[in-house]
Amino acid sequence: MRTNTVVCRLIALAFLAGLTALVAPAQDAVHWTDVEALQNATQKVEPAFPPMARQLKVTGRVIVDLIIDSEGKVEKADASSGNPLLVNAALTAVKQWKFKSPTINGRPAKASTTLVFTFKL
Repeated sequence: MRTNTVVCRLIALAFLAGLTALVAPAQDAVHWTDVEALQNATQKVEPAFPPMARQLKVTGRVIVDLIIDSEGKVEKADASSGNPLLVNAALTAVKQWKFKSPTINGRPAKASTTLVFTFKL
């Protein structure tokens, strides 16, 4: 019976270790500040001002969190804040951006960053 308890505990520890590996941040990712991201951008697309937002005189900022893949392409873009009338324009534009390939110690890596898009009339 004691052997079963030890085996169960080992299985539980192995399971928890596996979950930790899934949740832990990737070692092959680097965080770029907004300044670093702008310096590493090789192609930028400005967002088009949405006609409905222009008609309603909606202005403001959209904050976008990005994941950039090892080839410098936008892998994921999510708006963390901003007026819903402006968010789609910012996301559509930033998904077309290209960056220098991120690296860590000379090896290809992913990068994360946050960019702010300001819509003014």
